[in-house]
Amino acid sequence: MTGVDVIVQGKDVIRVANGHSMMPKVTGLGLWGFLRAAKAYVVEDPAFGLVGYGCRIERTADEIRAFPKDGVKKRLRFVAEKIDIEAAAGEIVSAALNAKCGDLELQMADSTNLVKIVRLAIKGLRPGDYEVSFDESKERRTVRDVLRLDLPFERAKVIRIWKVF
Repeated sequence: MTGVDVIVQGKDVIRVANGHSMMPKVTGLGLWGFLRAAKAYVVEDPAFGLVGYGCRIERTADEIRAFPKDGVKKRLRFVAEKIDIEAAAGEIVSAALNAKCGDLELQMADSTNLVKIVRLAIKGLRPGDYEVSFDESKERRTVRDVLRLDLPFERAKVIRIWKVF
């Protein structure tokens, strides 16, 4: 774009100069949508094998570990296993999934130094009882649909979740 162009977005008219929004907001165009949609994906691609979109991955014989690199580090999906992890508070440093038994390990961080409680929602776990361990604590949770966790951040930098048989 050169000069000043006008973009009509719904009822709003937004002036753009040299490709930059002249809106008085620091959010710019589409930032809210990006923040809501940003997600890292671990995908088994038929041509390329195991691929991380928005994340770096490491694979061992039993485990897939994903390191989100999408800038937000809030949402991660293991596509083949249909596991979705969302952090409403805190950031996902890494998530390791043992595809054989379904064990999950999450490493959490807080770049803001404001998080007191880690808030997680994990979808796609098989229904049943799970052990959740963090720090030196252990809790048993029953999962029907979504496993929701609210854990003290200082004690929940590493969270392990495994199915009880």
